[in-house]
Amino acid sequence: MEMALRTDDLRQQLKIFRWLALRGDGSVAPLMIETLTHKYKSQTLSSADERRLLGIPALLGIAARRSDEALRFLIEASDPAYWIKDPPWKLSMAGCDPTVLAGFCIQGLMRSERQEAMTLLDRFKAAPPGSVEPELARQVADAAFASAIIRDMGLERALDVMAHGDSIVLHYMQWGTTTEGKQWAQWLSEQGAGTPAP
Repeated sequence: MEMALRTDDLRQQLKIFRWLALRGDGSVAPLMIETLTHKYKSQTLSSADERRLLGIPALLGIAARRSDEALRFLIEASDPAYWIKDPPWKLSMAGCDPTVLAGFCIQGLMRSERQEAMTLLDRFKAAPPGSVEPELARQVADAAFASAIIRDMGLERALDVMAHGDSIVLHYMQWGTTTEGKQWAQWLSEQGAGTPAP
């Protein structure tokens, strides 16, 4: 973790975060949270750096398998109000807003495979029609898909699948034919969000 503290290069820092999270080192969670929420406060970032920072919630989800701090953060940050109240940087990337940030946190939470993640999904699924903002609804459905492939394949294999566009599309289409996938598609329709993107 000292290497992550010593470098200001975001790409290098993310590589270190990923390595530590996949090793099962939950102690990296506070530094990841700090990097995502405060390190770039009031700064304008390039779209590339914004995309890199949006990878942190997925790594926090992996860390949350052992870190209650990462779990608590992801649950709290799964609400767009968290990011509206305290923006982490000057949001400039097209499509990167508090709803998108919350969605990435919901998707990251699924990587934890903890009961709290399932409880959050169930709470969204029970929401009345039209009560979840469509962009957030799409993010939630994507999180449900991620949860399903992690459950079915295990984390490491699922991460490989999620990293490859062609493979994830195929798995998403297969999931869409399952009872679970059809239920989420119906939920999306009820929320006015169409169908989830892989």
